[in-house]
Amino acid sequence: MLLETQMYAEVSGARLFFDTEGPEWEESGPELRRRPTLLILHGGPGIDHSPYRQLGRAVSDRLHVVYLDHRANGRSETGDRRGLTLDGWAEDIHGFVAALGLHRPIVLGHSFGGYVAQAYAAAHPDQPGALILAGTAPRFVLERALAAFERLGGAAAADTASRFFRRPAEHFPEYMERCYPLYGRTAPGPQMVARMVMNLQVADSFVGGEMQTFDLRDRLARITAPVLILSAADDVIATPADVAELKEHLRAPCTEARFDAGHEMLRDEPARAAAVIRGFALDVAGPQAGAPAGRP
Repeated sequence: MLLETQMYAEVSGARLFFDTEGPEWEESGPELRRRPTLLILHGGPGIDHSPYRQLGRAVSDRLHVVYLDHRANGRSETGDRRGLTLDGWAEDIHGFVAALGLHRPIVLGHSFGGYVAQAYAAAHPDQPGALILAGTAPRFVLERALAAFERLGGAAAADTASRFFRRPAEHFPEYMERCYPLYGRTAPGPQMVARMVMNLQVADSFVGGEMQTFDLRDRLARITAPVLILSAADDVIATPADVAELKEHLRAPCTEARFDAGHEMLRDEPARAAAVIRGFALDVAGPQAGAPAGRP
């Protein structure tokens, strides 16, 4: 695994795109001191990291922020298609952290990114410094999601969602029109949507396949890093019942911040989300955040 130019890291035969915000080292009198690193894993799959840049900018005053496009997402290469599973994407995170030499990163996974973060932290418990799991769960329970869609959007929304989660590509336009507005209280701006690099093929494959069957509940006890859960009252993907299941199976120290928002709570309540994430990251980083840079 070799770090390449143009903000790509080669991991398991694929070039993964990343970008950063805020320095890793900051001036402190006569020394340079390390900031905590926040590694952001985007949702989807099938999109890129760009919708999370507003959050990253907001916390980069105190944190070193790293954005990553998952394999076959955004600007990242696909490489071996056998890596397009939760376990494959999780191993990519392990390889990426090692390739960049990130020090005990605080890994924030939203939605699908949270599925990957859970699988990664369970497989490599000694690598992350902490986890932030936003709008995510250890499995996807279709019946719970459909009930949430019906509560917020009526029977038509639930019916559309039911068809979409079984045949995503076939029903994608209808789902985006009728169901995606229920993801949050605030709509994404047209420029945000225009900036995204989408790969709907990988979204179709995962949503219609592994998303229906994966179950991380038995793995959660392996996670040892502190966990912050960001949950929302009107989340149609990670419902309150799903979040309760996540907390039930975690054994690591765990706190929860609840938002009066939808699945896109990071967009619905950006100021509060940034404050909660910044505070948690600085708290769990503790003395490591002030470690001085060594001299040759």
